[in-house]
Amino acid sequence: MLRLTNTDVTWGVQSLNFDLVKTGSLNWRIYTATTSNLTISACNTDSGTASGSLYFDKTNPYIGIGTFSPSKTLHVNGTILGTAGTFGSNASTRDSQLNVLDGTSGTTQVSMRFGNALPVNNCMTMTWNPTGAGSANNYVTFNPYDISNTLTIGCDGRVAVGSLQLLQDSTVPLQYLTLLMREDLE
Repeated sequence: MLRLTNTDVTWGVQSLNFDLVKTGSLNWRIYTATTSNLTISACNTDSGTASGSLYFDKTNPYIGIGTFSPSKTLHVNGTILGTAGTFGSNASTRDSQLNVLDGTSGTTQVSMRFGNALPVNNCMTMTWNPTGAGSANNYVTFNPYDISNTLTIGCDGRVAVGSLQLLQDSTVPLQYLTLLMREDLE
């Protein structure tokens, strides 16, 4: 059963409420000739107290989730559940910055995986391993093909290959590392 309330609707002034009783789906479109923005809210009670909102800004191509003042194409104010997904960029402006941040300032690992989901060994994982805010002991690991600790770089510039063991004692002389350019190998 579908119940429509506030049937004397003047767009932009009244609200249009749909209640769907039992299980099922509801497909609907809203057309408005006014210049106002559109807000869709999930209400907790008949009083209309909104628990969450989806906001469409008519003057800009902006959508707000959890905010009534979006400042970007998609502006989310709240927690986003991280699951596998695809991220893209705006090729025409070459804007491809992607921030993957933990919402705390603690010591939570943050990882990004690039490649194919299956098989697991067909990707590269980059993991930020903080030991404390601003600590010189923070490090990042790069692990291609699901091989642990392939390359580790400490925030102070120390490097380990095939190990997490970064050079700890600065009095130990560094071994020479020879870097070959591709043309040197041919």
